[in-house]
Order: sequence, then C-alpha cells, then structure tokens
Amino acid sequence: MISGEIYMSSKRTVSAIPTHPEASVEEAKDWLTAEEFTHIEGMPGTARGARMRLEKLASLHPEIRRKRTAGKGVVYHISAATMSLDDERNRAKGEAFTLNDSDRQLSLWVQLYRNMSPASRAQLMEQALRLVKDDLMSQGPNVSELAVQIMKLPEDERKRLFEKLNGKV
Repeated sequence: MISGEIYMSSKRTVSAIPTHPEASVEEAKDWLTAEEFTHIEGMPGTARGARMRLEKLASLHPEIRRKRTAGKGVVYHISAATMSLDDERNRAKGEAFTLNDSDRQLSLWVQLYRNMSPASRAQLMEQALRLVKDDLMSQGPNVSELAVQIMKLPEDERKRLFEKLNGKV
C-alpha cells in the first residue's frame, strides 16, 4: 500500500498530518517523526510506542530511518507504516541466508550515506560521478562523450537523471 494512500483513523490521509515547521517539502511528504506516526491507523498511539516499533523495523531495514534535515532527532520513511514487525522479522530470517557480499556492501553504503551530512553527500556524489566517468571513458568514445555530457549537467539535474534511470521517479 506504499503507492496508495494510507488513512488515519479519522480518515485523513497522511499528507494531512502536521509536520515540523522547518521540515522541507520532500521530508514532509515521505519522512515522518515518531509522533506523526501515532496518527496513522495501525500504529501505536504514543510517540514512545511508535518510536519503539519504528526502531525495531529500522534495525531490519536501515533505509527507513535517517537524521532530520531540519532540527534534531530522526525521521522514518512513510513505508514503515505498512510494515508488519512479525512479517519483517520472518522475512529477515529467511533472507539472512540469501544475502551475498554485494548486498551487504550495498546495505553498508546505504547506512553510511544516510548518516552523512548533506555537504558530505554532495562531495561523495561528485567523487563517485568522477570515478564512473573515468570508468566509462575507458570503455570507448561514445560512452566517454556521454559521461562528459552528464558531468556538465547541474547537480540537481544529474540527480533527477539518475533517479529516473533507477526507476525512483
């Protein structure tokens, strides 16, 4: 139900939940505090209870938790509202035997990236793009020209392009 609307007990959608006044538009849509999760049907009614459940889910799925972009504390991705803790634990037990080294490395990179400051993230992205460009340039003239053109794009356009290529848009 991630792509659909999640309804609160008062039949208001999640977008109607009040968010931190300094939160960015993107954070307001997809990332909520534990307090905001208490307004979602099926979640605990107290911030403490919601935080406990969300932290347990985040231990299984680190990508649903990150530091706030404005203010102190952490926020959790809205997809956590549809996760069942028992189902996720059982799934994690089953997947524990199927994780290969590249999946573990990717998970570690995701955790590291989420804990970085925005400035560090931008620096890492620039470095990664330079390395990809160098790799592509070694593969031939057509690919290297494409890499050069991508590097000339403004950072926000490159980000949108990569998100689109990865199916996130």
